[in-house]
Amino acid sequence: MKLSNAAGLTVALAAVGTPAAASAAQRHYIARGVADVSLNVSPWAKRNAVEGACTGVGPSRRDIIKRKLYASYRCTVKSSNGGESRGVVLVNTTGPESVRVAKVESGQLSGDVPIGAIPAGRPRLRSIDLTTLVGQSAWARGKQLFGVLCYGVGSYRDTENAMLFADFVCKVRVLSEEPSILLVQATGRTSVRVVRTLA
Repeated sequence: MKLSNAAGLTVALAAVGTPAAASAAQRHYIARGVADVSLNVSPWAKRNAVEGACTGVGPSRRDIIKRKLYASYRCTVKSSNGGESRGVVLVNTTGPESVRVAKVESGQLSGDVPIGAIPAGRPRLRSIDLTTLVGQSAWARGKQLFGVLCYGVGSYRDTENAMLFADFVCKVRVLSEEPSILLVQATGRTSVRVVRTLA
């Protein structure tokens, strides 16, 4: 088990798994703050115009600082623009920093919104690195960015000091525009490219 930082937040993250690309059958146990970030940055959250707060359900494990980690969370969601309660969803982890909506338990909400194909790449960066690097990308030229929050997806490498990913989902706020949900790939240790807009 290693500790890393959730993207853009001062939140420690612990993942339980092998230091290699995750197999489809592998379960990942993550901290509550990481589940919240993954849900709220997702294309699903933008499509439904919601944000949520999650509580772990089912079997748990503990990280090295004795916090509980879960592979499933129940999340209460509210309107992102007004705070009105919208319902409850169950999410399952799909990686060390990512979740997907497995079930809508209440409310008029859509099912999961897949991010689609993830390009192959070399795990190079932490999610928190994207906070600066997205603003330096070709996609950001001419835009006034005032907020970037990301989580890692796809292949990863668990190092001594951090969890490194090749690809990321990022919520990017641009002045005078609606937030964009982007799929971003690391192209070097200090560079990224926007693969496509997800929402």
